[in-house]
Amino acid sequence: MPEIFTLARDGQRPLRFTGTLLAKRDGCRQDGRDQSRYYTLSLYHTADDAVLAHIEYATRWQGEAHHSVVYQCADAEEAIAKLERFDPLEWVVGFKPQINHNPASTQHYTPRQEALEQSIRERYNAQFAEIALALGIVEEL
Repeated sequence: MPEIFTLARDGQRPLRFTGTLLAKRDGCRQDGRDQSRYYTLSLYHTADDAVLAHIEYATRWQGEAHHSVVYQCADAEEAIAKLERFDPLEWVVGFKPQINHNPASTQHYTPRQEALEQSIRERYNAQFAEIALALGIVEEL
């Protein structure tokens, strides 16, 4: 049954529409642990037959911002392609300020930044794969 949804978007007014939730994967808690930086990926089918891909980034770290984007697509295949091409490190700050402002700390913070980025990329990729599988959108050999 269709519902009314309102989705946040960076730099734009929130988007309100009537539709159904096709799939959602929340990365707030993974492997039994709360995450301090994570993505929530959602796909919606709208009343006017579009598919929306909503990507939300949340962080609990002071000085870092939440982000959100919505892609309007013709179908689920196109929406999955948008999620697949999205760079999950685009909004991640992590230890970059420490690395950039104090060259002496590079040796200490660079491995931490690399580990953080690897973790975020792996978690995003797992969420993406779960959504594609839930919708039956697979790559054929």
